[in-house]
Amino acid sequence: MKTCSFIFILAVVGCTQEKPLQHTRWSGSGYRASLVDIQTKQELSSRSAGESITVSQQVFESIPVHGSFIKTISFKKKSIFESSATAARPSQNQLKKAKLLQQNRSWYWLSFLLQHPDYKTWDIEKPASVVLNPPDMDAVLMVILREQKTFKVQRILFNTALKIVQTDEMGSQIVELKEVSALAYPQGPIKSDLSQVKVLRDLNNDGLKNLKVKVETESLAKIKKEQPLELLPSDERFDQIQAFYFANKILNWFSEKFAVDLDSNVNILTQVGFPEKTNAAFYYNEKIRLGTGDDIVFSKIYLDPSIVMHETSHFVIDHLARLPFTGEGGSLNEAFADVFTTFFLNSPRLGEVAYKKAQFVRSVETKITLKEKNGGLYHDSAIISGFFGAYDLQLAKN
Repeated sequence: MKTCSFIFILAVVGCTQEKPLQHTRWSGSGYRASLVDIQTKQELSSRSAGESITVSQQVFESIPVHGSFIKTISFKKKSIFESSATAARPSQNQLKKAKLLQQNRSWYWLSFLLQHPDYKTWDIEKPASVVLNPPDMDAVLMVILREQKTFKVQRILFNTALKIVQTDEMGSQIVELKEVSALAYPQGPIKSDLSQVKVLRDLNNDGLKNLKVKVETESLAKIKKEQPLELLPSDERFDQIQAFYFANKILNWFSEKFAVDLDSNVNILTQVGFPEKTNAAFYYNEKIRLGTGDDIVFSKIYLDPSIVMHETSHFVIDHLARLPFTGEGGSLNEAFADVFTTFFLNSPRLGEVAYKKAQFVRSVETKITLKEKNGGLYHDSAIISGFFGAYDLQLAKN
């Protein structure tokens, strides 16, 4: 199937709501967002070729907003470029809780270590501090730690229940990637046989990881760094390899066709709900969660390229457009994930491998007009996906 442009996604993003952070950009002409009333704390300041560059972080009553920034480039004291990501003001109750958490952060940090003893051996790069975490703007504690043996630096966000809500690897490093052999279904078990494939893998860590994808599992069968990847489908670890392969394939396609290379890797968690068999298949906050399927509605979800690639497409859309997951923006989000997936697979059907109730879950061949819009998330998504699907089918016929 033919490829499509990202221009439409970027054009509609301004019409959507429910963004975790409000992004603005001004390059010296046209509309300029007002940032006058936004309180900030300066983080960086530098000069280059007569230009002054400042980067600040948004704060509310001295509490920083995680992920926020305001960047200004000035020439001869006159602004020539501004870029920002800011949040709406939290409630007074949220600010009150944030200040209380700030007063008790030492107690929460010691309690966190008791709950997560593996981090006791890590050195503290930056001690625990309180940040407001979009989109909910709840107060959480942020700490940056360094592992003593590998020198790996990790940023951890955890809440008052001592649960980790986000982890990020910090800093730059040379990753030892090696092309290794694995067994997988290149196009899923319906359209391809089990074959020997090549994948790039970081050899320094357990699990499966490279610069684009990281795969972990909730099952007890973990992949170790010395683990050969030529495993049969009957092996419980096979789902991790297959999901790793599918996600890398479509991300490589985004890179080759659209020059889209993101600054973070997508995290995939397989066997969600283990030991129970769940029908989980969703993306949120840079993580894809996949169950194995309950064998009633879905079965062996990880073998379905359309499901893994659809969720991976959400990761790309999230980075490029920050579309919401509900309302009209949610329908656009689902539509473009369907479009990208079916274009890549050269097949209009989604869920063809894993869905048990019918031959497939949905198809971009479905034609729904704008007049038939009813507010249903997936129903309305077919207005967009059906349009592109019909256009592509017409091109194929010609």
